[in-house]
Amino acid sequence: MKKLTIKPVTRVEGHGQIEIFANKDEISRVNFSMLDYRGIEKILIGKKFSEIPSLVSKVCGFCSAAHIVASCKAFENILDIEPTYASTLLRQLIMIGEIITNHMIHFTYMVLPDFFNLASASQENDVKTNQSEIFVKASKLIKIGKNLVEIVGGRAVQPVSIIIGGMSKSLTDKEISLLKKNLKSGVATAKFFLKFVQDVLEKIDGTKKMFELQSPLYMGLQKDGAYSFYDGSLKITDDERETLATFDVNDYDEFIVDNRINASNFTPSRTLKKELNLLVGPLARYHIINEYGIYEVHEILKDFQKWDKSILFSNALRLIEILVCLYKGLLILDNKELAKEQPVFSTSSKIKYENAFSAVEAPRGTLIHNYKVNENMVVEDARIYVPTELNIFSIHEILNRTCKEEFTKNKSLETVQETAKIVVRSFDPCISCSSVTLQKAHRL
Repeated sequence: MKKLTIKPVTRVEGHGQIEIFANKDEISRVNFSMLDYRGIEKILIGKKFSEIPSLVSKVCGFCSAAHIVASCKAFENILDIEPTYASTLLRQLIMIGEIITNHMIHFTYMVLPDFFNLASASQENDVKTNQSEIFVKASKLIKIGKNLVEIVGGRAVQPVSIIIGGMSKSLTDKEISLLKKNLKSGVATAKFFLKFVQDVLEKIDGTKKMFELQSPLYMGLQKDGAYSFYDGSLKITDDERETLATFDVNDYDEFIVDNRINASNFTPSRTLKKELNLLVGPLARYHIINEYGIYEVHEILKDFQKWDKSILFSNALRLIEILVCLYKGLLILDNKELAKEQPVFSTSSKIKYENAFSAVEAPRGTLIHNYKVNENMVVEDARIYVPTELNIFSIHEILNRTCKEEFTKNKSLETVQETAKIVVRSFDPCISCSSVTLQKAHRL
């Protein structure tokens, strides 16, 4: 038995490795593992809950805003307080900026080389592009996202204006005007990338079947059937878009156990296998919603429908979400409430519930925070469920299947290694986020 180790896997966030076990005739198994263990969940225990949002923002530099918002929402549930509508809009603007930045960095710097390599391997390397133009336009969108987070959040990474109970700052008319100008300028650039990725996918059409997922269960946040990254209920569907469950995040433990479904709590009209894998992220969000809320986006999606079960489609959907977020940001900025001073609830409010969950959609997928506090407002237990953790079984399923198929076809361990890296990158794993616990083995 021969063991090949890819360590670290390049062009992903954090440090991970892929282990390929092969003999002369076949690949026996492929493992993807994460090398960072930082124990953030344990660090939170014993802290006053007012300290938690700032601490969890240090989990990851890419999705710090999502962690802050998720933690604030959990403690607002514990206190039974409701931020003002304008505060929720400001939080959404910060999350929009983070989504734009994350998705554009991932597409340009992490998966774009894989697309070019796949096109070259299929002898369809005539993808018409000017590489310098791509990076100039990508930098523009990244800057738009970062500026949005910085202006609304107080700084571009680990924003400081999101606090338990609301927001600590509002926007001036001048800031609103600047942000509108920035977002409007990004729309044409997002459409450029969508046209580009459509051209690339046409060139690599022969790889579509190879990278298809095998009937996972898709989970994500939605609101009345529409795309939502801030609030709503969790929904689980199958690959035929049949709704299997819609539930409040506080019922999470009743439906999901050790990153897999708890089959006993699903609709009796459908027999579910316990080994079915969960998928969260752009592809899952696409499957669990009825609409993105932007008509133009649905017209664009018609050109991608045949890819809807391929993990490579996630990369196109990240561009779709950028366009959606640009439009949604413009709609939010038209709200006159944004310029008003934001009232902030005191964190000394009485505790109503000792335990609460919250959910948001981070760029990479559903992010869930769960905290238990005592009467002194001190955290007694903390659990953070991150997208890569929820996806781990789906990652292993497609990783093993595609690598085995590739080796059977070509008998080349070199191409197997490249295939493995393409699969992992398409999930956009956040290994820093997945290192939140010291006891990750029982969950991964």
